[in-house]
Amino acid sequence: MTKKDLFLELAKPDSNGISRWVNVNEFVGKYKALQLGNGGSWCRKESSIAKQYIVEFTKTLTSGNGIDAIRLNGFNNNNYSQHIRADIKKSIKKTKMRCPRNI
Repeated sequence: MTKKDLFLELAKPDSNGISRWVNVNEFVGKYKALQLGNGGSWCRKESSIAKQYIVEFTKTLTSGNGIDAIRLNGFNNNNYSQHIRADIKKSIKKTKMRCPRNI
């Protein structure tokens, strides 16, 4: 089961893609893989869950700057892509700039 699937099982979004706030303290037992060791790589804006849902975070429940809870707030209808188009890659490869050796 992927981390996305685990979170969806825990958060239980409704038919509009809206879930309850899921406190990070709930990431235990079966859901331990969801723990946010490095800022939540599984729920970042370029992750598979964020491509499908609007993911929101709150840091207001405890002191400090850590994420306290996560929720889904509807479906993400943006056509978000972070990939570089093939024609741009080809153009860059074709016109490689050369750096002088003595800078």
